Amino acid sequence: MDWWVWLSIIAAVTGILSAIDHWFRPLFRPLLLRLFKKNGESTPPSLKVKNILPLDPKNGGGKIPVNFEIPAYPSGIKRMEISITVDYVNGLPDADQSIRVIFNQAREFKHSREYERAISLFKECFKKSSFSEQRIALYSQIGDCYFYLLQHDKAIIYYKNTEELATKANDKEGLKTALLDLGVIYRMKGMGGEALIYFENAINICRDIGNKETEARLLINLGSIYEIKGELDKALSNYEDALKLARSIGDKEDEGHSLYYLGKFYFNNKEEVERALEYDNQALKIYKEIRNREHEAIVLDVIGLNYFILNEYEKALDCYESALKISREIGHRQEEARVLDNIGLLYLHKKEEDKASEYLGQSVKIDMEQMDREAKSRHLIFVALYYGITGDKKKAAEYFKQSYKIGENERN
Repeated sequence: MDWWVWLSIIAAVTGILSAIDHWFRPLFRPLLLRLFKKNGESTPPSLKVKNILPLDPKNGGGKIPVNFEIPAYPSGIKRMEISITVDYVNGLPDADQSIRVIFNQAREFKHSREYERAISLFKECFKKSSFSEQRIALYSQIGDCYFYLLQHDKAIIYYKNTEELATKANDKEGLKTALLDLGVIYRMKGMGGEALIYFENAINICRDIGNKETEARLLINLGSIYEIKGELDKALSNYEDALKLARSIGDKEDEGHSLYYLGKFYFNNKEEVERALEYDNQALKIYKEIRNREHEAIVLDVIGLNYFILNEYEKALDCYESALKISREIGHRQEEARVLDNIGLLYLHKKEEDKASEYLGQSVKIDMEQMDREAKSRHLIFVALYYGITGDKKKAAEYFKQSYKIGENERN
């Protein structure tokens, strides 16, 4: 193999480390920090897998004797955020039949993740409606569809239209919804300061009008901002307040979200895996009860991660496979890719390279257009890992570089 390919792989892997620090992606920082460690150095007792990447330029493409390591508790693991927005339909379910029929069809498409078709029908409703409250809700619904399509700039336009029209109409329900949704997008774009302002303004409105359900959701979102900022006491207080409020009003969905974020908090910041697992299992029970299959799959995935860290690999695999089944049934391709990646990594940890390659190979085929930037950057590393296992060194280097480029662009 040409020497420049070898050097480019090392450079790409080294450069990726800084990008990985920026992303919340499970299991990669410790993995890549150790990927090219010299053979013979001391390694954690939990795993030593030799000769995984066939990258030796001095041996006709043979395998380099490297140690591929993941310690029993890899520091630097971060669990993902989940997007907690508001589904605002004010005035539309009771609209005239000419609007209501189309609106209900659009909602069905939205729930089945056919967002482009939903947008088309919501816009058709727009032409037939002259009432401010209905138009506010339609702006919000269209914004939601663009949000889930990961077209965040378009979503922002519609959410800001919602905000503007709701302000003019003195529709506080519509206004707090727009402020919450804008806060979520700005948080996802890494603009925590802007997100915090939107969340604080929205929660003040909720308290003014007595909307406790949305208040609970905003407390969770506020907690996530404080957690990102490193203000952990404030973060924990907000998550606990959200859980208490959700339980007091019988809001099961936000109770589940609060429990998820409490589990994430103890996992990310305290390294208390067993305590995180307690919260995650409570969240899973609720998501099953209310039939929230998307979040059921996500929680099963993170429970699998907990078991992985606790070295209970069969339990981890059971959770991953359940999450994979649900993700496929509901058409959640991004979560499907994440679970396939995690299963592949588990098999690498168990030194079963053929199975690892099988699952990573399935993940490689998933369309990255269905992923946000964080998920793309994370997924590209797994793609690179797949090509490394199967012996295609140039493609491994290429995908490592792509992942690094996404992370660097986001940092800049």
